[in-house]
Amino acid sequence: MKGIIFNLFESFITTTYSEDTYEEILEAADTGSVNPFEIVGPGSYPDEVFDAIIAKTAEITKKDVAEVLRALGRHSLPILTERYPQFFEDFKHPREFLKTASMIHQIEVRKLYQDAEVPKFFIDDQGGNNLTVTYKSRRHLCHLAEGLISGLGDYYQVPLDISQPECIQNGGKACKLVLTFHDK
Repeated sequence: MKGIIFNLFESFITTTYSEDTYEEILEAADTGSVNPFEIVGPGSYPDEVFDAIIAKTAEITKKDVAEVLRALGRHSLPILTERYPQFFEDFKHPREFLKTASMIHQIEVRKLYQDAEVPKFFIDDQGGNNLTVTYKSRRHLCHLAEGLISGLGDYYQVPLDISQPECIQNGGKACKLVLTFHDK
């Protein structure tokens, strides 16, 4: 896991809760030999460290892991649009962005972080108000992807609903996110 996600997590917790809550989570999380206070953006860290920090966040905030990941994703999108505006500014709608998301992820993220292991997104555009995003990653962070997509709706000012009729965490073959856009 790249350190940038930990930086986004820090922003999420300190903004949503407090600096004290952030420190409490890091102190209480079982991160093995990795000191979570020394995690920095350009570094890479075992996925288990992120998983432990998210699990501890869920426990301390009394939310479930999926809810924490969704909130983290939604919080992170505006930060990503500020840091990497070139990825977002050529689009006017989440549908347009999502149809290129896999390419952006595969090519552009790897330019920034050569050793990044990025998820794959497969888009099925049914037309009308619906779009299906199939998310594949060994990390199974589909709820984080859900939050990021909700953040795209906010960014492009297009209300949307997301359902997940299939999830690998519940025995599905993949994570399918069905989006319904509520454009005017």
